[in-house]
Amino acid sequence: MLRGPQGTLYGAGALGGALRLLPNAPDPSAFAGSFEAGGDRLAHSSGTGYTVKGMVNLPLADTIAVRASAKYDYQPGFIDAFGLLKRSNNGLSGIPVLADPTDIVNSPAIYSNREDWNFQKTFTGRAAVLWKPSDALSVHLAFMNSNVHGDGGPQVNPILPAARRPSIRASPCPPVGTTGISRRSISHSPATRT
Repeated sequence: MLRGPQGTLYGAGALGGALRLLPNAPDPSAFAGSFEAGGDRLAHSSGTGYTVKGMVNLPLADTIAVRASAKYDYQPGFIDAFGLLKRSNNGLSGIPVLADPTDIVNSPAIYSNREDWNFQKTFTGRAAVLWKPSDALSVHLAFMNSNVHGDGGPQVNPILPAARRPSIRASPCPPVGTTGISRRSISHSPATRT
């Protein structure tokens, strides 16, 4: 923990101080390893979250060692989403699927509901190699990878399109219900919302 302004070394965002996180370097003197797993339950979710993490330090010679660590974390969602457009893929770039693909002008879109919509899967891994031929010289190479995958985003419609666009009011659209944090009730008139 570095107290006071640290802008000279760490930029303007470190005006009130900085926290430096220094990962452990590979250790050529001893083998070491660890493994940890845990689970949790989240309110309003039907899933079970879990975390798995591990580390291994492997001396290859008196002067060379490799250290690798990884963590995988799964957090289930707790929001039930209603009135989502069904798409050709899971992202926003997906094309909405039509009830009648042969009639792209008049066919209504297909809507769906999804439970536990806002899940998140996170993987973080780091691998490092240390070569220390003498006390005056050491070479430390490291690689880090972090990947976050989740669902839930701007493609949810808190106000269903059927309530705003007359052209799709006849679409088979499921009713709105609880989302885990709030309840919305929407009529089919654009001017009337409760």
